[in-house]
Amino acid sequence: MWLDKYLVFPDELFDFIKIRFGYGKIFKKRADYSKKSEEMKYCYECVRKTLPGFSSCQEALQPEEVSDAVGVVGSIMRALDEIEDDTTIPAVKRRKMLKEFYTYLEDPGWCYPNCKSKFPKYVREFPKISAAYRSLPPEYRAPVSKLIEVIGVLMGNFIDFKFKTVEEMLEYQDSAGAQVCVHVAKIISVADGEDYSKKIEAGLNKGFKLVAGTLTVRDYYEDAVYDHLKWPSEMLDKYCKDPLELLDKKNRKSAIHLLNEMVTVQMEIIPEFLPLYKDCTDKESWFQYTSIPPAVAFAILDMAYNTACSFRPKNEFRLGALVKVAEACYDLDGTMSVYHYYAKKIHGRVQADDPNAERTKNICKQIMEIAQTERVFNPVRGNIVSTAITVGTIAMGIAALF
Repeated sequence: MWLDKYLVFPDELFDFIKIRFGYGKIFKKRADYSKKSEEMKYCYECVRKTLPGFSSCQEALQPEEVSDAVGVVGSIMRALDEIEDDTTIPAVKRRKMLKEFYTYLEDPGWCYPNCKSKFPKYVREFPKISAAYRSLPPEYRAPVSKLIEVIGVLMGNFIDFKFKTVEEMLEYQDSAGAQVCVHVAKIISVADGEDYSKKIEAGLNKGFKLVAGTLTVRDYYEDAVYDHLKWPSEMLDKYCKDPLELLDKKNRKSAIHLLNEMVTVQMEIIPEFLPLYKDCTDKESWFQYTSIPPAVAFAILDMAYNTACSFRPKNEFRLGALVKVAEACYDLDGTMSVYHYYAKKIHGRVQADDPNAERTKNICKQIMEIAQTERVFNPVRGNIVSTAITVGTIAMGIAALF
């Protein structure tokens, strides 16, 4: 039941409702949802349900055509990921499907009814998504199609590749993140006429390198079970002989130490892009697109650090907490306050016996230094509405026990 996680964090229930029903600051500029086609609504709901961080910035983009196009991108990427993750499909066939996936966008009838991944409906009902794509103006369809083509080829090339080194893993994240950043920037450029290539070349795409790495952290359980793990062997070998060992509670300490090292590796990406935000404040849509997903990724890393959440079957991170982050990242000070908050929070939870304790503390200090601001990010609500929600949620939880 979706309510159970909010018994521990009841203050976030209101924020969960906001993202589910499109209320609040994130959606304040959204066009009339009721006037969208059924196919476009389907794409929006897909992104909201499966990619909350992406949804948080996508629905804030202006004008409406840009928001629609980026929403279609998110739903296509969801379907593409489902094909990549479905290990019941032979590797040769799966590789071919991934590399040809962009061609399915023009085929009104293409779907894969036998998909057996986490969210199979988006592959089985792909005609709804492809119809939304074909409804986009031609100038938006071109960058969408190109993005799916290059990402599909990248996924296909690495479908059964086992990373040996951290450098190999980071190179893959960098490639995937750069492609998403470049091609979505082209979608935004259609509307505002701005050329974002120089800003991307300066390093802003590294934020999406962090997003890609966070998905690796989040999906350990699922990827280990289906032999689709993208963690480098040089890291895994320090803590286990077989990745499946770390799913056993008796190996929990080693699992957490591994997870903490991976979180630290991902945090070390942040200084590559965080100082660049100060030059992105002139274009609202561009700033929100580049600031919100990496900040949400950092919040997920915070939820993962020093816990075993990535090693459990149900490791869904709390949407309510992610909404708070997204709503804060609407200007430079708000964004910096989020990074400072989570870096300080992780720094305070570093255990002395963690093999990477000093390394983690050092990167936290570096992020806090870059993200200095007078703005304070406070994800804990302290008003009468929050109190009412908290009491009501606890009451519902108690009632559910009887």
